[in-house]
Amino acid sequence: MNIYRTVTQRTKKTEGQKVKASQNPSSYGNGDKTNIPTTSRSQRLHRTKFVGRRISHEWVEDEGHRKWYDGTVMGVESGKDGSPDAVYEVMYDGDEELYSIDHLHTDFQSASVKFIDLM
Repeated sequence: MNIYRTVTQRTKKTEGQKVKASQNPSSYGNGDKTNIPTTSRSQRLHRTKFVGRRISHEWVEDEGHRKWYDGTVMGVESGKDGSPDAVYEVMYDGDEELYSIDHLHTDFQSASVKFIDLM
């Protein structure tokens, strides 16, 4: 899939090769805009991946008391890793069962989840 972006520097294709504006005197200062194909890679949004990461996750307990729990994101129960609607399986330290967490991405954006494997 090609995505086009508008640039102010004019380019011209001749016999399958690109000619830069600096090589084509007729294009100087004319201000024409030309669409140049770019790869979709330059347009991709970065998605933060959680699976396999060590995290510290802030929970709001009874009476509004906040507490941080450390754990490991074991996998994705539904959705894709890094998407806002993904449901993750998290194993918290000291627990023997997995928790299904559907708000990990939202908590990460609000700084209630921190990656501790980077510290």
